[in-house]
Amino acid sequence: VRHQVLHKSKLLGYNIPLFFLSKMNQDIQIIDNFLDDNEYQILYDLMLAKTPRTENFKWSFCEQTALDGDGYCQFVHLFWWNYQRESDYQPDVLYDKLDYFELVRCKANLQLKDIKKITPPFHVDVDEDCKTAIFYMNSNNGYTLFENGDTIESVKNRVVIFPSQYMHTGVNTTDSKYRMVINVNYFD
Repeated sequence: VRHQVLHKSKLLGYNIPLFFLSKMNQDIQIIDNFLDDNEYQILYDLMLAKTPRTENFKWSFCEQTALDGDGYCQFVHLFWWNYQRESDYQPDVLYDKLDYFELVRCKANLQLKDIKKITPPFHVDVDEDCKTAIFYMNSNNGYTLFENGDTIESVKNRVVIFPSQYMHTGVNTTDSKYRMVINVNYFD
C-alpha cells in the first residue's frame, strides 16, 4: 500500500507529493514531473538525437542488463563512470535537480520492446553507499522492481530515488517501442 505524503522537498524547494513504499518506508522517494516541460524535452531530444546539435549522441550495444552473462541485452550510453566524465553530452538539468555533491556513475539504458515481460537478475548499480536515482524518459508498461516486490511504474518525467544498496532490476516494456531510463549514482 502506498501512502501519499505532502513533503517539503530539499530538491525542489516547495511542497510536492512524495510516495513512500510500504516495505522500504521512507527510503524510496517517487517524484513525478521532476523536470519542467522544457527541460524534459531538451533531455528527451538529446537522448534520441533529434536535433543537429545532438546527432552524434551514440548508444552502445551491451550484452547484459544487470550482471555479466545474464543473457539479456540493451543499449547504453555512459555519461559518467567511476567518478569520471565519459561523454561530451551530459544530462545537466537532471544533475542540477538532484542537487548532488559528487557523481559516481550516470548511465542511460534503452531496452527495446519484447513480446513478453523479462525480469533480469536483481543487482545494485555500484558498490558505493550512496544514492541511486532512476529517471524515466518515457511512459510504458515496464517498471523497476525491488527485491522485496515493490514496483515503480515507468512514467515519463518521473524519478525514483533510493539508497544505492537496494537490490533492484528493470523490467522491459511490451506496449511501447522502448523503455528508456537514466540511472544516476551520486552522493548528496
